[in-house]
Amino acid sequence: MSGFEHAAEMKNAPGSRKQMGVEPRAILKHRAARIVASGLTETKGCSMGYLIYGPTGTRVEIDDRTLSHLKVVILTKLRRGEGFAFSWDKGIDQGSGRSTVWFSASIGFEFQFDGSREASLNKLWLEELMISANSGGGLHILPEHDRIQTNETPTIY
Repeated sequence: MSGFEHAAEMKNAPGSRKQMGVEPRAILKHRAARIVASGLTETKGCSMGYLIYGPTGTRVEIDDRTLSHLKVVILTKLRRGEGFAFSWDKGIDQGSGRSTVWFSASIGFEFQFDGSREASLNKLWLEELMISANSGGGLHILPEHDRIQTNETPTIY
């Protein structure tokens, strides 16, 4: 049996995700639902993207809406030549706890979005994230409160 035949057979094996009626996209939405339940975002049925950081390729899974807002804050800070810390809580599947990395213009990173559409930006949330980034504790993912959406790039002071 070739590797391809074996892989096809395993997809249909008893207890496989396909046999249990769970497709990978459903698993992704389940993860998004956990993030929604934790209060990090109010977006339902959201796409999950990644912030990929540094030479080690550390991957942080973040819903696309939150990632869009983090992208604006991170790029604004770096465009000003300001380094800062970014901290996030790890999920149970990663052993819980927190992680922190240092952002500066000399360290490579990538924003990888799952969805193809850009999220509308919430000015209030961007301001709250920027205040967090300017603090001694650095940037944290904060819950999105009232939405004031705009398609313009906001001015962040």
